[in-house]
Amino acid sequence: MAEKEQKTYSKKCVTCGGDLVFNPKKQVLQCVQCGNAVPVRTTLTTEKSFENLLRNAPQWQKDTVVYRCEHCGAKAVISRNDLAKRCDYCGATNIIKVEDLPGIRPDTVAVFKITKDEAVAKARGWLSRRFFAPRWYKKSARAKNMHGIYYPAFTFDAQTFSNYRGVQIETHTNTYYVDGKPVTRTYTTSHPVTGQLAKVFDDILIPAATTVDSGILSKLQPFQTNEAVAYQKELLLGYTAGHYTQDAQQCWFTAKQRMGEQIKAEILDRYDGDVVDLVIDTNVSNITYKYVLLPLYVGHSEYNNKKYELYVNGQTGKAYGKTPVSPWKVLLVTALGLAAVVGAFLLAMVL
Repeated sequence: MAEKEQKTYSKKCVTCGGDLVFNPKKQVLQCVQCGNAVPVRTTLTTEKSFENLLRNAPQWQKDTVVYRCEHCGAKAVISRNDLAKRCDYCGATNIIKVEDLPGIRPDTVAVFKITKDEAVAKARGWLSRRFFAPRWYKKSARAKNMHGIYYPAFTFDAQTFSNYRGVQIETHTNTYYVDGKPVTRTYTTSHPVTGQLAKVFDDILIPAATTVDSGILSKLQPFQTNEAVAYQKELLLGYTAGHYTQDAQQCWFTAKQRMGEQIKAEILDRYDGDVVDLVIDTNVSNITYKYVLLPLYVGHSEYNNKKYELYVNGQTGKAYGKTPVSPWKVLLVTALGLAAVVGAFLLAMVL
């Protein structure tokens, strides 16, 4: 049976027929050929209720869909995880209509605020500050193939109220004298602790895909999700965009774990010493979410015929990635560290 073709969305300049793309500096659609600008009216996004999240999580129907480019007619098989993709033949940005997508629809876009050229400069500055990178690499490395993508994530808001109980262990020292010489005795005491903690969580960000390492994504934060706007397909023009591969339920489970870790850390900060046998009972209420597309510039640098990934936050310009490591610099730092330890030991022996 022939696979059903789906429609896509793209936009051309009415003046010259060139491609319109979103300009992050001017926050307008702009023609890549004649520079004609078209305003984009945006509205701030609103949080969605958790009950709505539970009701709108149908199963995927198929892994890929055939799309026809609206401008040149070429067909392309696009993954279910794509929201926007450039046509391989004419270069137009084709945006999949969200009505054709299975699962939860995107409702929020954290729009790009810096340009590709600015992202390249930010990445270059970050590369030049890598201490352990080879000297020649730091001087010559460039960000290559830098392009903008919208990366899927969920944010969650919630209010929590926790009751807890545990046992606090405190360490004490007591100094006394035997035959005129001081003797120090260490001992511990324990007593039960109980309490309550109320906490409000705002925009807990959980990546909804695995193509970018979560550790790297955390290094690029914060993203200004509180300033994000309601989803409009025009905002994706000129970029690629991905749909989630980890569904909302999985992301909510991760968010709950993160909330639990922060609650536990705040409770432990209340006490000196160790708290053991800690039991926390947390009630979570007023849960809301956003399915947000995060702006990232993605590229790479090269050294000895090997590529090293580079990422730039499309709002703040914060850069992070991977670089080669000079074994000589690592050896030098290790040697200096050992010399410092030996020097301190010898000094202590003399004193």
